[in-house]
Amino acid sequence: MSRRYRMLVVAFGGWLIAASALGAPTHQAQPEQTQAAQPVQDAQPSVAPPLVELVKVTDASPHERPCKPGDDDRNSDLCAQWKAADAAAAAAKWAEVSAYIGGVAAFLLLWTLAYTARATAAADKAALAAQQACKITSDANNNGLRAYVLVDSARIFNLDTEVPQIVLTIRNFGQTPASDFRCQMNGCFSNYPAEFDFVDLSCDTEGSRALIGPGGQTKISWRPSRKMESIDLQALINHKAAFWAWGWIRYKDVFGKDQETSFRFMYGGDSPRDPDGFLAACFEGNHAT
Repeated sequence: MSRRYRMLVVAFGGWLIAASALGAPTHQAQPEQTQAAQPVQDAQPSVAPPLVELVKVTDASPHERPCKPGDDDRNSDLCAQWKAADAAAAAAKWAEVSAYIGGVAAFLLLWTLAYTARATAAADKAALAAQQACKITSDANNNGLRAYVLVDSARIFNLDTEVPQIVLTIRNFGQTPASDFRCQMNGCFSNYPAEFDFVDLSCDTEGSRALIGPGGQTKISWRPSRKMESIDLQALINHKAAFWAWGWIRYKDVFGKDQETSFRFMYGGDSPRDPDGFLAACFEGNHAT
């Protein structure tokens, strides 16, 4: 028997005793009984409120008793339902807060990824620029140290006395040796302007190979097959004829890179004749790597 039920039985038994005392027949000792009953009647108001209160509490089923905030009645279904509803509401609220925080975190993540991508692209550009700067610096250093083999001078000799001869002086103007040096030159005497195509000498021609150190030089020459006639000299003086010399120079620099110089010179034509016989460079046909 539960505690609440026992309290109900006790209260109901007390109420029956009080009721029988009030309704009992009067006998000789009635004044004393009346005096004895008077305290019971006086005490009745103090017994009735607990009875009503207990009845109000016990009227509800154990599974239907109300559940006030903070109460934890594990024997009440209604209380359990309220607790479950409160827990579901709290879970929904925290789920909403979590969704908001997740959205903010996702936005921040996307923002971070976007700026990371931009930073990566900028870093790639910076790395490419650094590589190009390094290459330019390296090329500049190499260009400053490599060999430069060029024609130092072109000069004609024996123009009025015997068979003329054109001599080219080739010099290494660089700071390092030029290896595998080769050179080819051709020449002719013809009318001016030139009425022929300058033949590109074959690159496969072996020619002579040599090593030219820094500041070193070598000479190559060409001469026609006959002496100059007076009519040839007069045409040269009248700017109607000219001597031509053209060709190429090939070598390797100290870094193992193939280099090339092409040249074309002229004596006579519309250029003033140099008294020392130096040839003038033509506007076309001169190139160097």
